[in-house]
Amino acid sequence: RPMCFSGSFPACGAWFMQYGRSALRRWGWIALCAAIIVLADGRFGLLLLLVAIGLHYTPALQRPLVLAFLPLAIVAFLMGYAAFVDAAGIAGGNTYGGRLLYAGRVLNHLDVLDWLGMKVQSVVYFDSGYAYSVTQIGLVAVLVAWFALARSLDARASQYYLGAFAMLYVSLSLVISNSMWSIKASALLWFMVGQTLQARPAFRRKSAPVAAPAADELSPSGGVR
Repeated sequence: RPMCFSGSFPACGAWFMQYGRSALRRWGWIALCAAIIVLADGRFGLLLLLVAIGLHYTPALQRPLVLAFLPLAIVAFLMGYAAFVDAAGIAGGNTYGGRLLYAGRVLNHLDVLDWLGMKVQSVVYFDSGYAYSVTQIGLVAVLVAWFALARSLDARASQYYLGAFAMLYVSLSLVISNSMWSIKASALLWFMVGQTLQARPAFRRKSAPVAAPAADELSPSGGVR
């Protein structure tokens, strides 16, 4: 499905952005990711790839704990945007603006039990990831899991940037889809995040210098024991 390419290859692009080898090889792989996304007509995926590139060159934003507050701002914006559009009597459509409007309208129509995940849902919100998340497991559980994840990734933020991208990727993806809860979209992303946190220095954003061996560790022939 085209959605699989649109969801997976921005994560691949972010992976190659922190690839610690030649710039030519890195940008060649990123160009391949972009080509696959374009051929799959993944407009949102191409936007996420551009976000990955921009985030790599913006160290001040590479803090998962800071980005953890982004979904709160996004939800507030969606609800305010939908309320404004509805008050103005403007109709939506199958555009980016229409998708934002739908997501905001769904959030505005949730009641307290919906937000707490305590009501049996007759409708599944496939096209509104935020509404799907809170109605399925509740707002409290979502916030606890989200900030726990942000804290664990933030501890390694000085060396890695893919964790920050994961937070941004999820925050934006949940606006238009619940695909982050499916294995086809999220498995590769979280595999890359886990692999990066355990990776060798070549995959680090800033490689730590390697200490020289102590004098007593050298053999008489000059080699290392």
